[in-house]
Amino acid sequence: MSREETRGLLPSEGAMSSSSKAESAHNRVDKQRLLGAGDGSDSSQVESTSTLLLNDDYHRSPDQSPKYSRRDWIAYFLLGLTNNYGYVIMLSGAHDMLQRTAPNLGTGVVLLADIVPTFVVKTTAPLYLQRFSYSLRVLLTIATALASFLLVALSNTTAQSLIGVVFASLSAGLGEVTFLSMSSHHHKSTISGWSSGTGAAGAVGALSYLGLTSITTPEVTLFVMTVIPVIMFVSYFYLLTKRPAGDAVTSSPRETYTFAQKVTMTKTLVVPYMIPLFLVYVSEYMINQGLYENIVYANIFISSDVQYRVYQTLYQIGVFVSRSSHGCVQIKRIYIPAILQMINFVLLYLLTYYQVIHSIWPIFVWILYEGVLGGLVYVNAFALISASSKPEQREFRMGVASIADTFGIALAGGLSIVINNSLKSHKPIPNPRKYT
Repeated sequence: MSREETRGLLPSEGAMSSSSKAESAHNRVDKQRLLGAGDGSDSSQVESTSTLLLNDDYHRSPDQSPKYSRRDWIAYFLLGLTNNYGYVIMLSGAHDMLQRTAPNLGTGVVLLADIVPTFVVKTTAPLYLQRFSYSLRVLLTIATALASFLLVALSNTTAQSLIGVVFASLSAGLGEVTFLSMSSHHHKSTISGWSSGTGAAGAVGALSYLGLTSITTPEVTLFVMTVIPVIMFVSYFYLLTKRPAGDAVTSSPRETYTFAQKVTMTKTLVVPYMIPLFLVYVSEYMINQGLYENIVYANIFISSDVQYRVYQTLYQIGVFVSRSSHGCVQIKRIYIPAILQMINFVLLYLLTYYQVIHSIWPIFVWILYEGVLGGLVYVNAFALISASSKPEQREFRMGVASIADTFGIALAGGLSIVINNSLKSHKPIPNPRKYT
């Protein structure tokens, strides 16, 4: 990633240089300000508190903050890519999965199986997750991801396929909570790497699924994709410069907050960040799982099955482009793209219901635009949260905010079943005349 691309999340080179050359006394004053200590605070107490807050194995002095590392940025990019990859594959292959065992079942069922476990993990994680080391959490994330690919590939029943999707969801939820929290131990530019990686997961996942299924079966495709958990293992254990220890559970900063303090911090996130995240995700996933399978064109250059895969791929490409754009485009008014996404859903639903678009090409462009809007809200929301949070609060605030998009997707899963049923009951058999 170039220096220009990380501008906005990366401090200037001069600032980093002066920080590294500052005298220890000056650094202690900065640390006192960071921790909210008074002028008369004992320096040993400040250093003890900073050790409690950082709680890592960097082997650095307490008055040093994480510095930018290109290697860490790449590691977070790959962690984001591999963490969301399985989730994307399950949605991209939802139509194929159900065609084998339950062709009349809407893909909204797959979305529910792919998101509800993630939502449960995110909402309950603050109660227990800090008791386990980061390394153990990552190993569990890898194991559940591997199990998901194998279960779906070997499945002969709808139930087994959905269990495999549930494992993919558990892996994605645990991974997101873990890696977003872990980013508070690294330079803030790693948020950009993570966001780009999660966006790339959509584009790479959808494109690889589309490409591989064109030359082999969906089952073989899933076997090939078991390499993804291996890449996550290498990225975490070998590519990161230094890993947070996370083993001293009594030192976790989360345990220093009372329930009332957590509620107060959560309230500050609801209106500026969590509502826009919820709105954009509930809208776009109602489009993805409620409308895509009903926007079908007969007798054109690609089959209906391939059309669904192409829709998912274009959406993910749009997400990737916008999630990777933060170095160039930064948006503070994230309500704007969120509202535009709501308008997107309403218009596409009406157009699908009345079948007024007789060419697939405008649909391709529209879906690409849909993905761009969703990615813009995600990357800018978390970048703003990271920038506005005190270092000791960033981990908690990032984890809580991620619940909003998950809740939006879960609600969209249920609503898309209703939407799909209403469209199928209304829409006649596809018109045999050739659309373009």
